[in-house]
Amino acid sequence: MVSAHVGLPLALFISADQGVNGTQFLTAIESLIHPDLKIEFSRLDQRLLYQKPDLVKGKAIIVYDVNALKGGKNILQNLLERGLSMDHKITKEQGISQVGSVRIEGPTAVVALTPQNVPDWLKAFPSLKISLNVDRDYIKAELARRSKPKSDIGLDAAIMKVVAVELERLHPVEVDIPFIGQIYASLDGLLPENWTTHNEKILLR
Repeated sequence: MVSAHVGLPLALFISADQGVNGTQFLTAIESLIHPDLKIEFSRLDQRLLYQKPDLVKGKAIIVYDVNALKGGKNILQNLLERGLSMDHKITKEQGISQVGSVRIEGPTAVVALTPQNVPDWLKAFPSLKISLNVDRDYIKAELARRSKPKSDIGLDAAIMKVVAVELERLHPVEVDIPFIGQIYASLDGLLPENWTTHNEKILLR
């Protein structure tokens, strides 16, 4: 959910087994994210993005039903792959139609609940997928926990607010590691071919 904020946007699709509350899972995670880093939609279409091209810039788009994205799927796919989406729109002024270009800005992340059988239109998205499986032991433990007196809600809210602020402060930075040569030597032969060393730093091409 903070990936767009740090310039490395991701799409995360979450599905849940029958008996698992995926909505509750997503709500719990969303509560940790600062409001400035997210935007929730019940329906996101192409026209809305044309009207406000920077609406989703640097934010995670959150939807509790992935079908809410279908109207803007081509734009979102471009935002995930390229960081921007270029298109044209027709406007009318005094009865005269004009064609103008529109540049929709990213980076933008996507977090959505999906069914177990992912719809075909969604399969083209570059994404991470998480499946929430039923854990009977966990369910028993959770029911036992809920039967106990509830903790101070005010304290929970305060903790979530602190976490949200700290996540908002995340920014990508370059880190110099003095002993990077030793690390690389110990990993020699284990790193994938697309890794290389340059000026004593490990870079991913």
